[in-house]
Amino acid sequence: MNLLEFADIKLKQKKILFEQLRSLNKKTKSGRSLLKIHSKWVDEVIQEFYKNFSQNTQNCIVALGGYGRNQLNPYSDIDLMILYTKLDNSIEKLSKDLSDLLYKLGYDTSVIVRTLKDCFELSKKDDTIKTSLMDSKYICGNQKLFLRYEFILKKIIEMDKVSYVKTKIESYQIRHAKYGNTVFVLEPNIKEGVGGLRDYHSVVWIYKAIFNTKNALDMKKHNLMTDFDYETLTSALYFLWRLRNAMHFVANGKNDILYLNLREAIASEMQIYASSYFSAQERLMRKYYYYARKMQDVCEKLINKAAIYISENKNPVVFEIDSKTKVVNNHLEFYDDLNLYNILILFYYSVRYCVNLSFDTIYSINTTNISNQKNDPFTFKLFRLIFSYPKPIYKQIYQMHKSNLLNKLIPEFGKIYCLSEYSMYHKYTVDEHSLQALYFLDKLFEKKTDSPFIMRLQHIFLSLNERDLFLLRFAVLLHDIGKLKKQKHEVLGAEMSLKISDRFGLGKELRQDLYFLIKNHLLLNRVISYQDIDDTKTVLNVLNTVKDKRMLNLLVLLTYADMNAVNDNVWSKWKEQLLETLYIRLILSLEKKDQNFLILTDAKKKKKNLLNQIQEKDILDFLNRIPESLIFDMDEQTILQLLKTFSKPQKNNYFMVEQKDEYARLFVLAKEKIGLINKIAGIMLCANASIILGKTYTLDKNNTIVVFTTKNKNLNEKYIEELFLKSEQDESFLDECARKNTNKFLNRLEKTKIEMSIKRIEVEVDNNQSDIYTVVRIHAPDKLGLLYDITKVFKDLEIFIGSIIIDTKGEVAVDTFYVLSSGFKKIYDSKFIDLLKARLYEILS
Repeated sequence: MNLLEFADIKLKQKKILFEQLRSLNKKTKSGRSLLKIHSKWVDEVIQEFYKNFSQNTQNCIVALGGYGRNQLNPYSDIDLMILYTKLDNSIEKLSKDLSDLLYKLGYDTSVIVRTLKDCFELSKKDDTIKTSLMDSKYICGNQKLFLRYEFILKKIIEMDKVSYVKTKIESYQIRHAKYGNTVFVLEPNIKEGVGGLRDYHSVVWIYKAIFNTKNALDMKKHNLMTDFDYETLTSALYFLWRLRNAMHFVANGKNDILYLNLREAIASEMQIYASSYFSAQERLMRKYYYYARKMQDVCEKLINKAAIYISENKNPVVFEIDSKTKVVNNHLEFYDDLNLYNILILFYYSVRYCVNLSFDTIYSINTTNISNQKNDPFTFKLFRLIFSYPKPIYKQIYQMHKSNLLNKLIPEFGKIYCLSEYSMYHKYTVDEHSLQALYFLDKLFEKKTDSPFIMRLQHIFLSLNERDLFLLRFAVLLHDIGKLKKQKHEVLGAEMSLKISDRFGLGKELRQDLYFLIKNHLLLNRVISYQDIDDTKTVLNVLNTVKDKRMLNLLVLLTYADMNAVNDNVWSKWKEQLLETLYIRLILSLEKKDQNFLILTDAKKKKKNLLNQIQEKDILDFLNRIPESLIFDMDEQTILQLLKTFSKPQKNNYFMVEQKDEYARLFVLAKEKIGLINKIAGIMLCANASIILGKTYTLDKNNTIVVFTTKNKNLNEKYIEELFLKSEQDESFLDECARKNTNKFLNRLEKTKIEMSIKRIEVEVDNNQSDIYTVVRIHAPDKLGLLYDITKVFKDLEIFIGSIIIDTKGEVAVDTFYVLSSGFKKIYDSKFIDLLKARLYEILS
């Protein structure tokens, strides 16, 4: 039998084996057995190969890496080392034949050839090589040579181990930083990411270097790990191994990333199915985040212990708070039996002295039974004292959550633990999002900001009394507890808060205020995202809900924290500007002033300043025609630039671009009214500019200014004008451009977004939201060219667009249009509304 025939036989055996392994992975709760079976089969293949095809028995074959740990997932790489004493042609042939065999069997393989001296010398120079040798396993060949290798390996491990451990801890921290220092990412890497398998590998390497332990079980036997940590770690390991097996089988190849478009198949592979409230994908991700977080917690604790062990400072810095409580190396330690009272006192000290609890203290809290003390009124007074303390509390509340204390005190919060939403909008799980919102509130204690609005929020926040500070923080913590059910979570959460308030003995007024904040925590965000804040009725509608300045201040702080904690893109300079404008309008109205007072005052001041810089009569006349609301939206330099550009009578259309740090604005002066928005939307599409807001300002019966705000900061006026001229000369130009550009730049993630949202198309027509306009709100898959498609329908039906508010909730675009009929009146005709909706559904589908 030659090598090719041998490979064919083994390939058939592998196919049968993989079918058995796939079936086993579906049934088992642990992926460990599959890894061992697979590793053993590869052992047998290599041993049989060596017996039949090796010409030299004075060498030996050693497994390295994951294979050396007996942790081969279905499509894991196989790393091998051939140890030899004398180099000849047989070694080169053995290496080549072995590589060819494993390649034909479908494995990515690395075969290195080294002497014992090579191993020692190379390990001295390169910690990566030293690490790879740590995971060594004898497969076949000269056993005496392998025993000599093991002796050398002990020397390698002992060699400069303090420096090695420091390097490993540093690389652990760098890797975590690369992956955002959180397990909660949209598409996590379950091997290299935070809380992934590499965290466990790092711990094993570090402890092997210091204590010469082999694995987690060995660490437990040597009392380097508690029984609790061992059980926590192994349960996370078994899940991650099983998950990685399923990911490999679904991808039919190596894959370590939980891609959105593969999750349904992976969940099915693991026999995770939908429940009454959650999809299979959401249940899969909840399990993943739960175990990844457990992995992160245990590995962090063990690595911290290793860092202390190798530290040059063996004498801890101790500060005594009371007879039972000390700060040791900047961590709180408690030296007595714990109860709920002591635990809350510890967290109070933690806030007061700005020090974290130690890992051991957190473990002790986790295992303390507090069920008999949960209803003690003094307990809730202590809890309230912590939440009302005028210092940052995020780290302490995070540790409360980490120690399972929050879940015990507030079971409703425990129900959203690691709760994942199948959405590209939310970066974090529901519980982590709430904690992140507390973090952004804490940032208001910092004084460094250039934003006048953030300064205003800081002033409001720092001026809160203890009662309102507690109320705000408690509302931030609880605002999403209703997400256990998906519909109207703000209403459900508010109802749930009533029972929590009663348990905590908050009193009637505090109870009502907490209910109000949770029920309305989305109000201001929805207004700036979906409504025209320049419309007087928008402000009046908000004031029907928010009755006084105090509750408005609390609500705007809650909105700020909530929006910042969703993902990296929800809070932007533009959203900040919108929220500021809405807030000012609401404050003016609550103070019984005209909500346009600020706009009129600002416009009057700017006009007065500009009069000193303008001499030409035609420019002055044009300035007096510009609406005050548009002047309010521009600084004086932009107004001056617009006047000089738009006051020339030579052309029908003029273009001007204003560049900002985070966005740009395109100003267009045109005579056309109906259809103009569609034309500009098409031009912006051709220029690859993503629009976030559009607004129409009427100068007179002949002239209109349209302002488009875009995320594209590199708009070019001449290029925009060229595109406009082409669209004037050729009616089909924009349609052809749209066809070329729509979906042209979609990557895998963007295509997945469309697939996720295709069933969520909705068109609403509302005549109550505005006194002047009919409001059309559209929920549709977010994609390039969407605005052009929608406004083309409005153009064809001769509908005038007064303003556009564009928002994106992950994979779904929510576009709101304030429109009028061709006669510039609200649209009430039910047949026409049905026609409009039918045309929109047709083009969106």
